Amino acid sequence: MLKPRLARTCLKHFLDPTKPLGANYGGIIGLQAIGGSEIVRALIVPNLKEYEELVKDAIDAMDEGKRNEGEMVFKALLEALVSLEEESVGAVNGFANGHAAEMRKELGDKIGDLFAERVLELGKPRLVRAIMEC
Repeated sequence: MLKPRLARTCLKHFLDPTKPLGANYGGIIGLQAIGGSEIVRALIVPNLKEYEELVKDAIDAMDEGKRNEGEMVFKALLEALVSLEEESVGAVNGFANGHAAEMRKELGDKIGDLFAERVLELGKPRLVRAIMEC
């Protein structure tokens, strides 16, 4: 009973745009610690696209403190996404050049353009596949 209650609390802190970015960060780290890639797949990935605007605003802020917090949150979310690759099974060689733009669009539709761009920059086709399977 404790794990679901902790997950709900962390999810609330992650998704509440009125909370400070530090609380959002704690929610992300807490969710990943509670359930690993299973929680990332079920609770973080489906909410990334909507959460993207909050991260963009923080990273683009004039206030250096807010910008640093936004970058911390962004990195925590990327680390959560990378944890999905560890459980991805099977070989993936890469993406055909003709499909790169299509893959970027599909990934952007799923997790938002900011996160899709960074994930694709990592050059990890297994990670992309794992995210798309969520």
